[in-house]
Amino acid sequence: MSSVLHVALDLPIAPYFDYFPGHWALTPGQWVWVPWGQRVRIGLVIAVGKPAQWSPDRIREVLAPVEGLEAIDAWSLSFWQQVADYYHCAIGELLVASLPKALRTVQATSKPLAGPWAAVNKAWQRWQASLPDKPPAVWHRSQLRAQQAEVLDCLIAQPEGFAPSLLHGITGSGKTLVYLSYIMSLIEKNPKAQVLLLVPEIGLTPQLAQTLESALAPSTIAILHSGLADNLRAAVWLAASRGELRLIVGTRSAIFVPLPHLAAIIVDEEHDPSYKQWESVRYQARDLAVWRAQSMQIPVILGSATPSMESWHAADRGRYRRLSLTERANLLPPPMIELVDMRQIRQPLAGLAPRSRELIASLLSEQAQVLIFLNRRGFAPLLQCAACTWVSPCAACSAYQVLHRQAGRFQLICHHCGQRAKVPRFCPQCGNSDLSAQGRGTQKLEEELQAIFPQAKLARLDRDAGQGKHLAQTLAAIHRGDIDLVVGTQMLAKGHDWARLQAVVVLEADNGLFAADFRATERLFANLMQVAGRPGRSHTAFTQAPIVLIQTAHPDHPLFADVRAHDFQAHALKVLDERKALGLPPYRHHVLLRVQAKQQQVIFEFLEQAKQWFERWIRSQGAQVAAVLRCYDPVPMNLARVDHWHRSQLLLEAGDRPLMHRCLSDFHADQAQQQNLAASLHWCFDVDPQDI
Repeated sequence: MSSVLHVALDLPIAPYFDYFPGHWALTPGQWVWVPWGQRVRIGLVIAVGKPAQWSPDRIREVLAPVEGLEAIDAWSLSFWQQVADYYHCAIGELLVASLPKALRTVQATSKPLAGPWAAVNKAWQRWQASLPDKPPAVWHRSQLRAQQAEVLDCLIAQPEGFAPSLLHGITGSGKTLVYLSYIMSLIEKNPKAQVLLLVPEIGLTPQLAQTLESALAPSTIAILHSGLADNLRAAVWLAASRGELRLIVGTRSAIFVPLPHLAAIIVDEEHDPSYKQWESVRYQARDLAVWRAQSMQIPVILGSATPSMESWHAADRGRYRRLSLTERANLLPPPMIELVDMRQIRQPLAGLAPRSRELIASLLSEQAQVLIFLNRRGFAPLLQCAACTWVSPCAACSAYQVLHRQAGRFQLICHHCGQRAKVPRFCPQCGNSDLSAQGRGTQKLEEELQAIFPQAKLARLDRDAGQGKHLAQTLAAIHRGDIDLVVGTQMLAKGHDWARLQAVVVLEADNGLFAADFRATERLFANLMQVAGRPGRSHTAFTQAPIVLIQTAHPDHPLFADVRAHDFQAHALKVLDERKALGLPPYRHHVLLRVQAKQQQVIFEFLEQAKQWFERWIRSQGAQVAAVLRCYDPVPMNLARVDHWHRSQLLLEAGDRPLMHRCLSDFHADQAQQQNLAASLHWCFDVDPQDI
């Protein structure tokens, strides 16, 4: 029987698929067009000359190699296969899915098959033509403060090879300038060197790009994120893979970009949850950055004012070298943090305590900026009937629809499935006409603030308002000082530097104190410390010193004591001690078996069988394994239904990571042989989950 190729596709049903090579001489790592049903898909050759698993009449031929797309070398192919093995997925789900959409599109009418190269090249030429002609300013390390220069010297002096560093710098300490100086030193040493700088959100990139372009030629820097037009994203990806760009700034998916001259990886705001992929393969881009740097024997820098507990623990153990920036770049003291006790305040106007309103009015009279932080978008969390128990449910999810106002009209929107509904005139349950908005979101807060401070210029930045060009324009207006009051969610908590911002008011800060997720307080502390670092960034003189007001009904909570003291180390020590006592990450390892199906009963039958399988496996390995590996009962997820899909999960906990993965591999192999799974049932492993 003729030998076949193993081709990886972006499909979760098998690690590879058999194809005949036809008349093409193909090698592992090449991209190919293959038939799939009535469609044409892009695939990655991962092996050649293999025996066929099926009869020849069931195996089809490769249509053609993909022209213009560089093959993946054997070393990189091996590395990404190890990553796929760690996350227990097919390599095609990682690499094929990471290709920009335009590169996965075949021009089906063309003979021979071809990709959209003309459109991609045109997008690249337009982008290059739009770049400014002025040369970058001369950058010299003398522009750094003493602490920044000391950290830079440590980074430059480290020996060649894998060198993981955790840069713990308080907000406003100038980590970006350290990154820039280090990047410049690498390029001076090797003009072909490439650096990958990961950022958690698109919203951080405009001001960051401006800083980087001040010292590097704009034609050598590119920002890679999902907000780019498809053809331009593909063009940037290709240019980076050809080694034509020196610095690539991107969100989590940029970790997959092939960079032939990669000299270092930098992960900014390394603690941010958005580095975790929440759909499909649930990889952690921060961890992939460390692994990729280790496999290539290059440095990696993890930077944050509030490092993740995993990274902090790694530094405590000596796995990462810890570098610190303990003072602000402007040498000014950090803002004072004041807790506003809300326990005795009934129905505060716009949710603002009298102390907060007085502070805002005082600062507006001085033409200073104030940021009002409310981590809840929309107009109100729900709509409620005053006569019965009805609230605005989502018909497709186990959640409430949120009241939004768009173009002057109210609408109910589910933040999980996107389903929209008109606001009912009467209660669907009892017919009562008295329906009222409960709670407050950023849209309502913006409206209320405009009524209280009619002369102030307001801007709102959240996921609804902060998109595309509008986001860049709003950020530019705030940066110029054209905006007096800024209302926003956590997308404003980090990475922004506004000269006139003198105060922050945090509303409803208690929401993360008593959440079920064990990481909730870690995230709340990070958000508060990040947003607290925004005011007082310039030497502009105001009567009121930089200040942060945190409105809370629990002013005696230990977390707020650490926030007021700007003491991350004390907070981290408490959190790690608690997790060690409870056997939580990073001291033990978690994997979730996540399952979803249209029928709830199908899920519980599958998970119950899975639990029995894991328990049998553990027993078969002996008492020593039973002492370090535990399987918990299946439970519904916190959000048990999304878009008509029921969702549940099963938690595995282990003190031995290799043992855990051996168990998962055996389960995966066993499930691959099962033929009786319901067609509508989907399951996956979430390795190192961010929430349980």
